[in-house]
Amino acid sequence: MLGILFGAALCSFVVGVLLIRFQHVHEHYSADHDFDGIQKFHHTPVPRVGGIAIAMGLTLGVALLYSKYAQIEPLLIMCASTPAFVAGMLEDTTKKISARMRLLASVAAALLGVVLLHAQLARVDIPVIDTILSSFTLISIIFTVIAVSGVAHAINIIDGYNGLSSMVAMMITISLAYVCFKVNDSILLGFCFATVGSLAGFFLLNYPKGYIFAGDGGAYLMGFLIAEISVLLVARHPEVSAWFPLLVVGY
Repeated sequence: MLGILFGAALCSFVVGVLLIRFQHVHEHYSADHDFDGIQKFHHTPVPRVGGIAIAMGLTLGVALLYSKYAQIEPLLIMCASTPAFVAGMLEDTTKKISARMRLLASVAAALLGVVLLHAQLARVDIPVIDTILSSFTLISIIFTVIAVSGVAHAINIIDGYNGLSSMVAMMITISLAYVCFKVNDSILLGFCFATVGSLAGFFLLNYPKGYIFAGDGGAYLMGFLIAEISVLLVARHPEVSAWFPLLVVGY
């Protein structure tokens, strides 16, 4: 597991360094030239495509995880995240994708999670609501989609101050990893390690100087992964309270 963590971190860090080193090649499309916004602290153009570094680190981490367990599920989680990540990256490079379209992309990602992984909430540990969710599949799917897309959008909202979103995402994912360990879910635990590693490599370049930003691509990817791990953890393990991930992401 430590190999997955450090491999993902190293890959994310190296890709981030390369994006910074060669930003003169892509800054016309990728750099944030807006210095006047309320969340703006930088005074020179900064690449906002750190999501690429996070995604590449995660890809290596998942590849190492697959080589260890030969389970396709982590690959399916990444496939499900594609709409949210791509919509965010398009906004980072074109500045033309509205918040509504990005939210709809995260909805599509959540639906893919339901189809590919059966990542669906059928309980929230409130008896009446649990009866409704377990009895009506459509309501359960709608509830899941709202929850997943909401978390993805929330991470994007807090992104804007160096290190904030990636550190919060790492703290949340480490909390989820601990419970994955306690319930012996090796696949989700390994995916958490890959996620933490990819975030850590990016964090070293984002905090404190802000050499590169996560951008919407990185923020939506972070949020979606957290939400999907949370849903899968609750869906697979009846002993895990649905209130645990809710309280963790509540911050």
